Amino acid sequence: MKSLRNEVAICDTSCLLYLGRIGLLDLLPAMFKGVVVPWQVVVELDMGRFFRPDTLDPRKLDWLSLTEVSRYEMENLPPNRLGIGERAVIAYALSLDSGFVCLDDLLARRLASSLGLKVIGIAGFESKWEMIRLQL
Repeated sequence: MKSLRNEVAICDTSCLLYLGRIGLLDLLPAMFKGVVVPWQVVVELDMGRFFRPDTLDPRKLDWLSLTEVSRYEMENLPPNRLGIGERAVIAYALSLDSGFVCLDDLLARRLASSLGLKVIGIAGFESKWEMIRLQL
């Protein structure tokens, strides 16, 4: 198995939200050398706190880097109906030309894969974490 420790994870709202809710957010820094979140995802999580105050705030995570993704970068993606957070994650990953995009939305995963990006979701974290634990 290729080590993820040399990779960067670019995370969408759902990955952060779900891992946070099940208490496994620490998997991200344990599995990846870096975790990056576009500001568009931060805004989606901020809006989520209006409905559920326990929604995480990525600004409080010292192991996470926040990044700007321009509207121009997102508009250069192929036509799609994705949310702004998913588009920002995919656009940023394309600008890096490396790393994993952490997406759970099927349409977002399909677009990212079609653009040659490496995709991982919540189920992938669990299976890869089990493989890492077995190697320890």
